[in-house]
Amino acid sequence: MPVPIDTMKFNKHYVIIDNGILNGGFMKKRAFTLAEVLITLAIIGVVAALTLPIVVGNYQKKVLVTELKRNYAVLNTTMQRIFVDDNCETLECSFKELNDAEYMLTKFKKYMYISDADTTAGDLQNIAKKINSNEFISVNNGFTEFILSFRLNDGSRWYYGGGYGNGFIIAVDVNGDKSPNKVGRDFFQMYVNSKGVAEPMLGRGWVKDFCEMAHCEEGFEEDWLKQLNDACVATEDSGDIMGPCMSRIIADNWEMKY
Repeated sequence: MPVPIDTMKFNKHYVIIDNGILNGGFMKKRAFTLAEVLITLAIIGVVAALTLPIVVGNYQKKVLVTELKRNYAVLNTTMQRIFVDDNCETLECSFKELNDAEYMLTKFKKYMYISDADTTAGDLQNIAKKINSNEFISVNNGFTEFILSFRLNDGSRWYYGGGYGNGFIIAVDVNGDKSPNKVGRDFFQMYVNSKGVAEPMLGRGWVKDFCEMAHCEEGFEEDWLKQLNDACVATEDSGDIMGPCMSRIIADNWEMKY
């Protein structure tokens, strides 16, 4: 018996195939319409517009934090080398003129790869902006005058503020003149204590030295440190606060989560 045109032999049995499938049903490929393509592209564009700024922003934060961590290590290594070469264990022993810009430049230049320097650095009001705007920070915290600035070969720009308490103040713009030039983003201030250890300004080491000088009330240090991380927020006044953002980054395991 002849096999029908709409049957196929499978495993010794004949299977009836619907001619509609063979002649233009499921076997025929269907192309996208222009409208469908345009709608798909529009959806992809919207998703990209929403997610790309977040991805780029997170990447930029990682880059800035990496540079901050590296510069933090450079400063602490520099202080250790100075102490070893001077056979000293305290800042008082190794540094005789904390408020002399030329003297401090000579000290740093021996151990840091300085490409250029300026002993008329100026005040912070013309250097760093608020974290949430393009406005420069206001002069209200007493840590604004710098007597020396210098650039390292890696592009970072440092600002030295002179002696303060039992140590000295120093700030770094981790990417130099590149934007955003904002406190808490690429600009951070540190306090080098009497033992030559650099810590975030207004951080644990700073408040300890401060309380030794000011005879703080019992519990002040603990209360201060509890509030410290919350001080680095993108509010109208946050750009006036120099230290908490670096403390928060360190507390968050070297991540910028704000």
